[in-house]
Amino acid sequence: MYDAGVLVMKIAMPTDDRKSLAAHFGRAAEFAVYEAAARGAEFVVYRPNVHVHHGGTRGPAAGRGADQTHDFGEGLAGVEVLICRGMGPRAADACASSGVRVVFTAEEYLDDVAAKFARGELAEADPSCGCGHGPPA
Repeated sequence: MYDAGVLVMKIAMPTDDRKSLAAHFGRAAEFAVYEAAARGAEFVVYRPNVHVHHGGTRGPAAGRGADQTHDFGEGLAGVEVLICRGMGPRAADACASSGVRVVFTAEEYLDDVAAKFARGELAEADPSCGCGHGPPA
């Protein structure tokens, strides 16, 4: 799909239904990972969201307390940009410390979001997820 020499980056988006952005980042079932370049985006893989969230755990994170930092290692490995509707400050800090840039949008469908991001046409939105976290600091 991409010409040699064209910069390609991996982007991820939280999803519950494999069609649209999840309403709540911390509770999303998985991440849809795409490769994006100037001419478009191509789906790569779905990865489970196994990080600690809202005092509970998923998958390999089980057994760690709610006071532990978020662990996005598996789900966001190699990802440079995370596109979501919003997130709390701890998740935003974890992404920043992992070198993952977070982009907030009100857009809905994964394929459309990925394509618009690749073309530089994605409308960014208020980072407040509406779940009581408030915008990341």
